[in-house]
Amino acid sequence: QLTKTLEELDFPKHESFIWEAPKSLNLKPLSVEQAEKYRGLGYDRSFNWCSNDALYCSELVAKIMQLPPQPMVFDPKIWPKEYWKLNGRPGISPFLLFKEMLELGFLPASSSSF
Repeated sequence: QLTKTLEELDFPKHESFIWEAPKSLNLKPLSVEQAEKYRGLGYDRSFNWCSNDALYCSELVAKIMQLPPQPMVFDPKIWPKEYWKLNGRPGISPFLLFKEMLELGFLPASSSSF
C-alpha cells in the first residue's frame, strides 16, 4: 500500500535522476546475453507488464533489476488523466520504481529538471 506521494517525500515533480547504487548490492553490468533479450523491443504504450514484444521505461529498469510487478500508482496531481486508468494494474509505475530504488538504498547522485 502506497502511503506517501512525491510531495510528501519532498522530491520535485519533474526531475530526472542519475542514481548511485549502494555498494552493498554488489551490482554487476548486464551480460551481452541478458541485454540482448531487450534489444529491438518497441515502446509499450499500453503499459502491459506481460507483453514480450514491447517495454515501457520503468518496466525495462525493473526487469533488469529483477523487481516484481506491483499495482501501479499514477498520482492525479502529477499525471495526465489518461494514466489514471492504469492505477492498480500490475506493472511498475515511475513512482513505484523510484520508491523501490530508495528502499534498496539507491540515492539520487545528481538531477536535472525537464
